[in-house]
Amino acid sequence: MTTHGVSVQLDECTHHSSLWFPDGNIVLRAGLVLFKVYKGILAAKCTVFADMLSIPQPAEADTDQPFYGDCPLICLDDEEEEVTAFLILIFDSMSLRNPKWCTFKQALGILRLSHKYDSPLLMNYAVEALDAVVPLTLATFDSTEPPSEFQDSIISLCKLCEDTKSLDWMFPWAAYVAIATVPTSQLSMANINFKEMERLQRFLIFNFISSVSQSSDMCNGQPCHEERFDYISALVQTLATAHLDSILCAVRSHTGEHIQAFITDSPLELHFEFCTSSRICSRCQNAMLDSIQSDREKFWDAIPDALGLISWESLLARRLSWLNKLRNSRKIGM
Repeated sequence: MTTHGVSVQLDECTHHSSLWFPDGNIVLRAGLVLFKVYKGILAAKCTVFADMLSIPQPAEADTDQPFYGDCPLICLDDEEEEVTAFLILIFDSMSLRNPKWCTFKQALGILRLSHKYDSPLLMNYAVEALDAVVPLTLATFDSTEPPSEFQDSIISLCKLCEDTKSLDWMFPWAAYVAIATVPTSQLSMANINFKEMERLQRFLIFNFISSVSQSSDMCNGQPCHEERFDYISALVQTLATAHLDSILCAVRSHTGEHIQAFITDSPLELHFEFCTSSRICSRCQNAMLDSIQSDREKFWDAIPDALGLISWESLLARRLSWLNKLRNSRKIGM
């Protein structure tokens, strides 16, 4: 492969199979993939590209602008997968009609690039795609399977919530998941108040211990009493030596029959298995389950405040306003 103007090493690059238009007039490079597309459409969808391409270009021999064939070449420092999804949305209008077209990771990439290159239409698409899988209530959290690849991308979502300043209703869930799945050393990249979230975690853990111990709704039967006492003893002993930034702390039941995962970084996943143990009577089971669910709801409601955000009610109102605006803009754009 040869270029005109400045020499660029492109021998290892390949043409994208569907984003290489023979009559295109600009070539973009991301990683080892080349995309031949149209300046006019690119500029119409992205303000940054519009500004860049509006600058008069000198003749090839008098410029440092690299060329690929007869087309200007722009080398992007973005990942090929993100650029591919981004350009598909720009040059395939049918994709914009289906928010479920892309994966969670691709939607994050589209959101990042639409923010970077100032493309409101594509940002609206990415927001709607992400909004469809981000739980905003505890009931939805309990009933929704996490999106695929979310663990590898959750810090990116946290950072985008911070950068865009308009997606804060997604930040509580993203921050909670990040704390549960990402090493503490990486949390500073996402502007997460780990200390305050840690305080909330302790609150739920302590309340869990209290709910398992004794209440007026529990029986005083010897078997239930002994089971709860032995379990709490093992739990307290484990917590005394565990670090809250570890993802899983294994707690062995006193019978030694099985290991129960006590998720200190994921307190919403507390021990429902123990509360339904066959060695606990139904009265005690119901009392503990009610208490735990009440504490989980308090924890969920407190997450926005722990992160320095407005209340859930205000976040949901902001989300509804944003979605109404973006859906209207999509209709106009179509």
